[in-house]
Amino acid sequence: MIVKAKVVKMNAYGKKAAQLHERYLQRDHVGKDGGEGKFYSRNEALKNPEFEPGAHGEAHQFRFIISPADAHELELTEFTKELMQQVEKDLGRELHWKAVNHYNTDNPHVHVVVRGVDQQGKELRIDPDYISNGIRYRAQEIATRELGPQSQREIDQALTKEIGKERFTSLDARLAKLEENRRIDLGQYPETGGQRIAHGRLTSRLQVLERLGLAEHEGGREWRMKPDWQQSLKAMGERTQIYQEIHREVGGDPSRYRIFDSKVHGEGIEGRLAAKGLADELGDRYYCIVETPKGNSFYVQLDKGMNPEMFKKGEIVSVHSERESWLKPTDKIIAEKAAKNGGRYDRERHLKELEEPRVVVGKARIEKESLIEAIEKRLQRLRRFRLAEMLEDGTWRFDPSLVEKLQKKDAEHPVSRLSMKRQSTLSLQEQEVYRGRTWLDRFTAQRHVADTARHGFGKELNSSIQRRVELLREMGIDPMDPARAKALDQIEKGDFARGIASRTGVALKELPAGGKMSGVMTDAGVLPSGRRYAQVIDLKSREFALVPWRPEFERLAGKSVELLKARQSGRYMMRQLERGIGR
Repeated sequence: MIVKAKVVKMNAYGKKAAQLHERYLQRDHVGKDGGEGKFYSRNEALKNPEFEPGAHGEAHQFRFIISPADAHELELTEFTKELMQQVEKDLGRELHWKAVNHYNTDNPHVHVVVRGVDQQGKELRIDPDYISNGIRYRAQEIATRELGPQSQREIDQALTKEIGKERFTSLDARLAKLEENRRIDLGQYPETGGQRIAHGRLTSRLQVLERLGLAEHEGGREWRMKPDWQQSLKAMGERTQIYQEIHREVGGDPSRYRIFDSKVHGEGIEGRLAAKGLADELGDRYYCIVETPKGNSFYVQLDKGMNPEMFKKGEIVSVHSERESWLKPTDKIIAEKAAKNGGRYDRERHLKELEEPRVVVGKARIEKESLIEAIEKRLQRLRRFRLAEMLEDGTWRFDPSLVEKLQKKDAEHPVSRLSMKRQSTLSLQEQEVYRGRTWLDRFTAQRHVADTARHGFGKELNSSIQRRVELLREMGIDPMDPARAKALDQIEKGDFARGIASRTGVALKELPAGGKMSGVMTDAGVLPSGRRYAQVIDLKSREFALVPWRPEFERLAGKSVELLKARQSGRYMMRQLERGIGR
């Protein structure tokens, strides 16, 4: 019986992470029939608000994974209900709990989520020893009562199966207890039959470890172990689980399975997002599986805080490692404001000084309240590095040389983070027929991509390129023309404009060089090609114009503007005429 547990804080980040975590626990293919997982509790029907993470102000939640050895022979739902009823008796409290059964691994298991308050709304705390041992003992009791005790033969068979495993096993745990100064001495050959069998298993296991390069036989019954043999076995086990996950999701040749490592795959990878899921089913770390044109399937573990919901299966994505600066844009703002206030940062004073509702930070334009919130989070992080201190009046004092120290860290201790970017929201099949610029168009001049696999994504890619070439020719575009992207942009813009005209009843106006018009500017959105447009609509003349988006247009959204097309350069310029509607 294996029981894993974790206590998760329900702060702002924890609530969002818990909501995402619960959605993934209910994802497709984890149910008994291959469908989605479904939460249940003491009653089958659940009232969602009752279990919304952090909805009732609790400071934490408990997460458990319960994995019985013979889970295939148990009715997991009834087993879990009986276990949680016993836990409530042991704790003397009625709990808010829910569970979901997973059948997507070799050994079925149960995920249980317990709220940090009981049925009376009182804070729930559970003794660490009960979490570590008590719940496992109770679960084992119920399983034994249901299936009967394991016979010695069953125990022996299970241990014998562990001998050849490329992971950390219970046999390795026994060997670790015998290890002294990296040496293991199995001692004299036992006299009794049972002890001889156990001794033989340990000897056989050490021989397997020697084959794996983790142990060396020094003669007799003595072995010398590699310094990191236990960690290496655990890493092997994790790699095996990852390969099994890839195989379940995409199949294919296991020799083409890869685990993305920025040190090994420095140039990054690009391909189709084939799957995504929980890398750590207790925590909030996620993974994606990316199929590349060369036929490799990469398992990519996302950094903490990366939201897999930003990407959809079938999209084309790129993955690479990029440098992350210790010095953030908010650090310079903090230093600047503090320099004008006697070396202290004052949140309320800063908020009053911000006259515009939106402010520019780096390359982004955000709400001023969001900026203040981001600065507060940054100050909390700086406090952990002992670079900032919160005073009793709520203001912050920090190291006067903050910026210089962070710049020094950038130079001496550079850090990298994983970057995953969407290259296309369209699947290969959708790109084949899309009337606009697509990811496929970068290959149409080649007709056939070199080094692509003859199976899987590589085969599909080459077939899609051929069909894309045919469509481009039908649209009157030469697939090898270097200017084909511009021609596709015009077609896409025309289709988009006709859609707006059809929905709203207004007509597209193409401004001549030197021409101008007035109207209300709105963000028309991002098209599948990645192109983004600003829309200026004149309700009096019932006309509208579409112009390529520029960052400086952000502050004009929703406002009355004058749009001018420069006579010589053809560049669009925009200026505000009056305060925006509702401002």
